Amino acid sequence: MTGIAGMVSPRGAEVDPAVAGALAAPLSRLGPDRQDQWRSGRAFLAHALLATTLEEERDQQPLTFDGEVFLIADARIDGREALIDDLRMAGRTIGADAPDSALILHAWHVWAEAAPEHLIGDFAFAIWDSRTETLFAARDQFGTVPFYFARVGGSLVFGNAVPALLAHPGLDRSLNPVAIGDYLMFGHSLDPRTGFHRDIERLPPAHCLTFADGAIRTRRYWTLPEADYREAATRSADEVVERFRAVVTAAVRDRTRAARVATTLSGGMDSTLITALAMGAPSSRIDSYSFGGDWLTPDTERHWAWRCAHHLGVPFHSISVEPGYLDPPGGPWRLPPEPRMELKYSSFHMVGDRLAAAGNRVLLMGMGGDAIVAAGPHHWAGLLRRRAYGPLFREALAFWRHDHRRPPLRTAWLRSRPVALRPITAPLDPDFVREHRLEERWREGHAALARDPRENMAVHPFWTEMFVASHPESTGLPVRARQPFFDVRLLEASMRLPPSPWQFEKAILRTIGQGLLPDDIVRRPKTVFGVNPGWEAARRGLEPWIADLPLAAELDGYIDRKRLAAIVADIGSLPPQQYSSAVMLPASLAAWLRRQRQPL
Repeated sequence: MTGIAGMVSPRGAEVDPAVAGALAAPLSRLGPDRQDQWRSGRAFLAHALLATTLEEERDQQPLTFDGEVFLIADARIDGREALIDDLRMAGRTIGADAPDSALILHAWHVWAEAAPEHLIGDFAFAIWDSRTETLFAARDQFGTVPFYFARVGGSLVFGNAVPALLAHPGLDRSLNPVAIGDYLMFGHSLDPRTGFHRDIERLPPAHCLTFADGAIRTRRYWTLPEADYREAATRSADEVVERFRAVVTAAVRDRTRAARVATTLSGGMDSTLITALAMGAPSSRIDSYSFGGDWLTPDTERHWAWRCAHHLGVPFHSISVEPGYLDPPGGPWRLPPEPRMELKYSSFHMVGDRLAAAGNRVLLMGMGGDAIVAAGPHHWAGLLRRRAYGPLFREALAFWRHDHRRPPLRTAWLRSRPVALRPITAPLDPDFVREHRLEERWREGHAALARDPRENMAVHPFWTEMFVASHPESTGLPVRARQPFFDVRLLEASMRLPPSPWQFEKAILRTIGQGLLPDDIVRRPKTVFGVNPGWEAARRGLEPWIADLPLAAELDGYIDRKRLAAIVADIGSLPPQQYSSAVMLPASLAAWLRRQRQPL
């Protein structure tokens, strides 16, 4: 995984070497292992390597096979064996240990613009075809890797790092107020195509881009298939479990192609199952990391995490949250190129700092486990809304026969009811709200949330924001987070997995975990994390910077600083679930806006 950037000038013009150097300079922070550039005529490509897979240690980009088509990629490809077989059948000569960048370029030579439809994994790449003078780029299905682009005059500038684009002297660095409004309300931009600078666009997940003859064309190359449980209904329970187990195992193993891999470990099913399956990867040493409060907030998760690590024989590292608030006073602040959730101090940084110091570059995380196999209640809620009581009765009976307990009909009924829209909790400036119609965007943002959590995995910007927030561009750490539950094969398999009984309370994951994990963890119910530690630290007076937050003039035009001052003065009465939107997001925005005044 790596940093990429490039530029295509208008026909008849050549790339300015000084501009090319400026675009490439910010990438060195993302790729400390190797930096390379290629420039010819109107095209320029830059690459900085952060090797995180065994194959990538031999990677060298920009990559070309024929001196005419060149590729740069920030990529980790899944299902390598099947892809290599398909490419060999198409006449390509490929070694089993070829870097992922080579697989992408081979795919381009075989399928051209249809290549992304044959690729799965975490990727963003760009290909310059000098024969047709066309640039082609694509981003993976979930948007785990960022890809930005901008028009500067007749040129196209692109890459996976905002600072590279901002380094172009002709780019307008003015801000996008609507994206800032979205951030203060939701923690992310609602529009997958726009970011926090007016001139910088984002390529949405599962989209590809073509730039030819001065025109930009984008299209979506993948969509989540509709749920279809008919085939699985003809199979035995054992067959259903084994097929799903094989896909989950492949999703984990494909993300452990490294000499060392770490996992975040709690006491729930998601991270424990991922850790257990990762233990089967022969090439990787596995370490587990768990974090929680010693005295700031109630914490039992590390006990269960240690229980799992001890059972599996995995080295266990415990991290306390308190130093983030006490050493130094107020804790560290991260200043990424765009405002990100948890800008101040996040669980990812707690682990990432340790991994970077130890030279470990890969972190497996369990995000998405609550969504990938949670469609059961939503499915039953849909039956209730449609008054399909016959199918509901049959599925409830099947659930009772399998689990020998009362079917969770009340949960389904609650899901079927309309959810009341809460008021905006961020202390926004009323004029800012009116000018940019933020009340309407608040309603649109909630209306866009799909009832089926699996659909949200594929389309909701919250998840893309979480991925980009853990990318080295945002964290500044040479560590890549990998999310096994966000795997195209696994999500599509979930759309074929019968809701009853497998998608209630993670029944399918619990069944897979039997024999791998301690029985008490397999049976342990879902546990909600305790009080927000940031709110608790603020309530106890451990965040002294909060008192000065209402004085931040950078927030003028966005935040009502009088309302913010009232919130800060009575922080103890603020509901913990509102602490992020009412305090942390304005504070993060203020810190980011101050940085924007500084020269690159």
